[in-house]
Amino acid sequence: LSPQYLIWLIAPLALIRGRGWSPHLVALGAALLLTGIFYPKFYSNYQYARELPWVAVVLGRNLILIAISFYLVARLIPRDKARETAAGATVPAPA
Repeated sequence: LSPQYLIWLIAPLALIRGRGWSPHLVALGAALLLTGIFYPKFYSNYQYARELPWVAVVLGRNLILIAISFYLVARLIPRDKARETAAGATVPAPA
C-alpha cells in the first residue's frame, strides 16, 4: 500500500459526520503516524530485509485500515434494522 493512498483518504473520511474525535479519524491518524515512522527512511529495511520491527509497523498500519473499513461498513447499516435483527425480529421484505 503506497503511503500516497493514505493521504487520499483524509478528505473523504473527514466528510463523514461524527461527534468530536470520530473513531475513524483517530484510526486514520494512527495509520498515518505508523506510515510516517517507516516511510521513506526505513522502507528498504522493510521491503528488502524484512526486519521484524518494520514488518510489525506495517502490519499494525494495515490492521488499522481494515478496522476503519469494518467501521465504515457498519455505519452503512441502518441502526433500526440492526436493532431489529439483533433482537431476533424478522425484517420485513421490501414491497
